[in-house]
Amino acid sequence: MPAHWSAFHSLVLDLGEVCALLGSSGAGLEAPVAPEFASASRAKDDAAAAVHRVLDAGLAGPDEIEATLAEARAAVARARQCVARLRVTIEANQELRVRAERLVRASASPQPPVHTE
Repeated sequence: MPAHWSAFHSLVLDLGEVCALLGSSGAGLEAPVAPEFASASRAKDDAAAAVHRVLDAGLAGPDEIEATLAEARAAVARARQCVARLRVTIEANQELRVRAERLVRASASPQPPVHTE
């Protein structure tokens, strides 16, 4: 198998991983993270298009393949970064929600009387 097809195979596997991470991150999203999800989804779509262009370049000839592979690698890397940022945002929002729930429970519990003299 020519080296560029091996590189293409690796890109397809990487793109599949990005898609899986994005899919698992998208379950039960709340409105505050919707923009980050949309951004990650667009980056995944861009990466998929770049990987597809590798196929076209490979069929066109070896002269185009290296530049197209580099473009696809960069697009997959950007998609990974977007998904990573999305996951961080989701985790931060979940932690804020847990803190807010604790504060609500604490404020609802009876408070001891305050003695002022």
